[in-house]
Amino acid sequence: QDIEDFSQVEEITVSRKPFVVNVADPGATRGAEISAVSSFRLVGIQGSQSPWIDNYLFTKPADKWLAAGHEDLMWPGGTDTHTFYATCDNTDDAPAVSADGKFVYTVPSDISSQKDLLVSLVEDHDDGEAVTLGFKHALSSVKFKIGFDNTAHGGENDLRIHVTRITLH
Repeated sequence: QDIEDFSQVEEITVSRKPFVVNVADPGATRGAEISAVSSFRLVGIQGSQSPWIDNYLFTKPADKWLAAGHEDLMWPGGTDTHTFYATCDNTDDAPAVSADGKFVYTVPSDISSQKDLLVSLVEDHDDGEAVTLGFKHALSSVKFKIGFDNTAHGGENDLRIHVTRITLH
């Protein structure tokens, strides 16, 4: 039946919550290069749907994290849980993340241009609850220097080096 008098239609209000994201204390990470997160990219997916947050750049101009161009971001609602992927190099150029959590990052060959890269994954997150990103370091640089002392043992002719184990944690 068609409704001609809309004054009789009951108003339905859908209450949606503002999206809130926090960053865990960066002191909890092992590396020292990024000591404070100033920006990050975020993808948010509900259930098996397309991303509802699609590589938004978040910054913290005051007391809360805001997505550039999406300052009034709200939770979509619904019962499916959410998955969040984030990347951070503290620039606007943090790698974009696909809906399956993959990203491409090329480490610059010039060491002075290299940045620390942090990543975060939050799975099975309920709709409407604040998200806390626990960033972890994605890259490491390890330099091993092995040599010999030509004044020890057999002099210049003693070139034997025996490495039994190298363990990284």
